[in-house]
Amino acid sequence: MSTMVELEAVKKDTAIGLFVSDSTPSKVLSSNKSSLVLSYFAFACMYGINFFMFSPTDVDWDNNTVDGVFLKDGEFVRLKTPLPAFVFWRWGNPLDKKFNAMKKRLKKSCYQVYRYWNDKNKFTSWLLQGKYADYAIETRAYEDGAVNDFLARHNSMILKPIFGQKGKGIYKVEKQGKDTVMVSYLEDKKEMKLEDFIAQNHDTFTKNQYTLQPFVDSTTLEGAPMDIRLCMARGAHGEWCATALYFRFGGVGNVTTNTILSTRSRSPYVLQGLSHQLGKKEGRRLYNEILNIQKNFPEYYQNNNKECKNFIIPEIALDIGIDRNNGNQLKFFEVGFTPGSAGIDRALLASTNMQFFKYLMSRG
Repeated sequence: MSTMVELEAVKKDTAIGLFVSDSTPSKVLSSNKSSLVLSYFAFACMYGINFFMFSPTDVDWDNNTVDGVFLKDGEFVRLKTPLPAFVFWRWGNPLDKKFNAMKKRLKKSCYQVYRYWNDKNKFTSWLLQGKYADYAIETRAYEDGAVNDFLARHNSMILKPIFGQKGKGIYKVEKQGKDTVMVSYLEDKKEMKLEDFIAQNHDTFTKNQYTLQPFVDSTTLEGAPMDIRLCMARGAHGEWCATALYFRFGGVGNVTTNTILSTRSRSPYVLQGLSHQLGKKEGRRLYNEILNIQKNFPEYYQNNNKECKNFIIPEIALDIGIDRNNGNQLKFFEVGFTPGSAGIDRALLASTNMQFFKYLMSRG
């Protein structure tokens, strides 16, 4: 059993509160998040879990109560309830001051069950210290002179926001002439002077805490960007379970895979895809390596990263690229802790999460 926050005795009727920080429960239920949220409520009923949803404006701090949204007899109703023992943070903006203030305040009264918003620079630094160091990609925070220094050592590089998601805000920069670069953003390409590119984007790069990495050529035979997403979640006994494994592709000429999610394959098709791209022997080798990562990385991360020992991580996702220019080495592009549900079985994820919550509530 991996290390996690030590829990005191918990009452059997303890509630799990799904905290919605940047919206309201009614808006969430009418958004693209609704199918996952409805799955949470359905499996909460199935496993006998007292589950509700709430937002910052629903909390009465004077009385430590919440005006929560519950599912009762097939209908959503508002009920006043004490602050939950467990708060499940599935969505939110880690750069939002109100969000962080609420998180800090709730921490005094509730156990935190939530995604750890990954700082790409800290993750790489941690990765380089342990047994997964070979999967790390050189990473550096944006600052004056950083882009020039990177391009002096690499022919091409990526700039992306430190807390970015869904491929937004990512630039690819390639050296051209002595002072010129080719800048790719989404499907657009433009040759320009390096100093002009930096000057035009300096404020954005600074405000959104951009990070720099060398470009890893993880592409298909046709030249489209490609990576593989591994999703893992804690199950009924606190163990880590594989919940999804699938390819992600972008359009030819695009910078990232997130621009087009054209294939969401399950595990057997990942093996077939790797064999098609790399040959049967190499495809099988990488597939076995990927399965080994999916099995062992989450617990290693939880146990060995000191920043993760003060809260409970219910799920992890890894985006892994294949560096074709360096012997097909696997490289960790991203680690995320509330992976997007577009490519996964939402019922399976909700069921796994709820079984884990039931396990948490039974401890003590």
